[in-house]
Amino acid sequence: MKLPDDYIEILGFSSPTDLIENLYLKSFIDAYYKVLKIKNIHNFNENKIRNEFQKILCYSSGLLSDLLNNNLIILGLENQIIKQNGKLRRTDIELIIPCLKYVVECKRLKGTNKKQYIDDGISRFINNKYIGINEKYAGMCSFVIKGNIEKIIIGTKDRISKYYNILIDKKKIVIINFHLAQLILK
Repeated sequence: MKLPDDYIEILGFSSPTDLIENLYLKSFIDAYYKVLKIKNIHNFNENKIRNEFQKILCYSSGLLSDLLNNNLIILGLENQIIKQNGKLRRTDIELIIPCLKYVVECKRLKGTNKKQYIDDGISRFINNKYIGINEKYAGMCSFVIKGNIEKIIIGTKDRISKYYNILIDKKKIVIINFHLAQLILK
């Protein structure tokens, strides 16, 4: 068996990108709508919001939940990784199949605060602080809990583009109803 390609095909997907886009990201979008209905979710901290996402992914996300509960995909929750410099880091969410790990870093947004999101979030993500240097697939999930959603999305994209001198296209960001579940593919 050629891993992970044959394993991905057994799961019913044609490639890692197909698996990520049509199972993982769609499951995150589905989970977003369910999390949105939780009473007082806007008052939860980042970890509590992430925990609600994790529960929904495990127990009420259709095919992904089935695959997780049958141990065909492993859901890593706050796994520690040891960086080359010996420092310990923790990932928020990992979806793992043989020879392929998809890591998701979660951030809570109150606006386009540079320190909060760019320095503490995107910078750590891009510079592999919470993912291994050899990880090929990773994403960020941002929870907007306060402010004008459309302005936050536009402002965040502009700040990221200017700060890192990169163009962010629509394919790399999934926006749900301008309530934002933002997943930036690495």
